[in-house]
Amino acid sequence: MPAEPKQKSRAIRASDRDPTQALAKAAQHVKPGPKPKQAHRSSAILRQDRRQNLTQYDWLQVVQHIDKNPGIKQKAVVDYFATRSTAEGGRLLFTQGALSKHLKPDKKEALLKLAAENSAALSNKRERIVTSPEVDRALGFWVLDMEQKRRSVTGAMLIEQRKRFEEALKIPDDRRLRGTGWLDSFKKAHGLIEWQRHGEAASVNLEAVDAERKRLVKICSRYAPEDIWNADETSFFPSMPPDRTLCTAPMNGTKQDKFRISALVACNSTGTEKLDLMFIGKFMKPRVFRGVNPANMDPPLYYRANKKAWMTAELWTEWIRKWNDKLRRQKRHILLLIDNCPGHVAMTYKPSNIRVEFLEPNMTSFVQPCDAGIIRCLKAHYRQALAIRV
Repeated sequence: MPAEPKQKSRAIRASDRDPTQALAKAAQHVKPGPKPKQAHRSSAILRQDRRQNLTQYDWLQVVQHIDKNPGIKQKAVVDYFATRSTAEGGRLLFTQGALSKHLKPDKKEALLKLAAENSAALSNKRERIVTSPEVDRALGFWVLDMEQKRRSVTGAMLIEQRKRFEEALKIPDDRRLRGTGWLDSFKKAHGLIEWQRHGEAASVNLEAVDAERKRLVKICSRYAPEDIWNADETSFFPSMPPDRTLCTAPMNGTKQDKFRISALVACNSTGTEKLDLMFIGKFMKPRVFRGVNPANMDPPLYYRANKKAWMTAELWTEWIRKWNDKLRRQKRHILLLIDNCPGHVAMTYKPSNIRVEFLEPNMTSFVQPCDAGIIRCLKAHYRQALAIRV
């Protein structure tokens, strides 16, 4: 009789016999969640196919683990980090010889000192060699002092200040650094990043801001949230295109349309009510309104004009009087928080149903609600609508 064909047999894996092992194996490939922005860089291996040099922060974790477990063997430390789960931070692969090297008193002391004095440098993989530690330390303290004083610091200022410290500390000429090669290393070691400064919030006394907030809280406590209002003007460039573009090659800029108008924004603290925008331009009858009365548009457009396209005492009084008449018919009293611009302060009219409360000077960036994002969102929605029409 002919021999029967042999059937191919498949070896049964352990994971097929035990579903829990299959789940454990799959869990090793699960990506971790997002890290905080200020988290230190780590070379911890989250998947088995990755291996990198350890950062100073990784070695700090190893040293801290040994300090928490006195008497632990070095091999046990190597095995622990080689099998550390993703939830605990991922695996760290290193040899017992490398561990022994980093546990030497001088290495360990330098690592702990680095963590205490300059934690930003823990993301580096190599220990930074500093030719003149005293100059480096003095320059770092100088940067922190300038930051506390709200003073700007540039690369050229760092180079000049280093020369002064080297001269003051009598550093020999052969140890003094020349050029700018050290600058990037210094900025990286001290976590220095170039930022663009915006606004004038830094020039305000924070203690005065707290006092102003307490004053406003006391005043607002007498009104219901829906009866607390804020109004503010903003400049508006309706025809100016974006200054950035997507293109296949560099593109030269063109002359920008600098046509400007002002807009008055007003809303209550709950966001349930808002008044129609008031626009102020330079021309009484712009071309866009040719043959059209803005007040008869749907919806009606509240438009006024003067030579500077800005709020004046006359326009502010007109706006307040119109709103006060409406509130009087509703038998309603409200609180209106506004800044002390000349057009507001010069008003002599005293509304019967609106309590006008002026904010302290130079504090609108902290206590003005419309400056806290309402106006920015309004302009963003306008830009989005403008982009759709292009």
